[in-house]
Amino acid sequence: MKFRLGYVDGPLSINAKMHTITYSSYKKLKEKEGSEKLSKIIDQNLNTLLEILKFNKDNDICFYRMSHTIIPLATIKEINLDYIKPYIKKWKEIGTYIKKVI
Repeated sequence: MKFRLGYVDGPLSINAKMHTITYSSYKKLKEKEGSEKLSKIIDQNLNTLLEILKFNKDNDICFYRMSHTIIPLATIKEINLDYIKPYIKKWKEIGTYIKKVI
């Protein structure tokens, strides 16, 4: 019997850590500053996600559960965050990579 193991979040061997921000930390920032910080975090996390997916492919890891922190504060209505359109190029790059390796 062959076991296919995986993991959650990020592999320790490549230090691929998802960044996040709490709602209380976000609220302490001015609106523009908060939006810029959140945007930077999302961009970093999408880059990290692609790095993790490539690591998994290179190491024959077939199971991976993504972290919920890829898009911090996505469920907070007061922030009114569009996490699709501003990052559409990166989402498509990730999707294309996934389709290529499956």
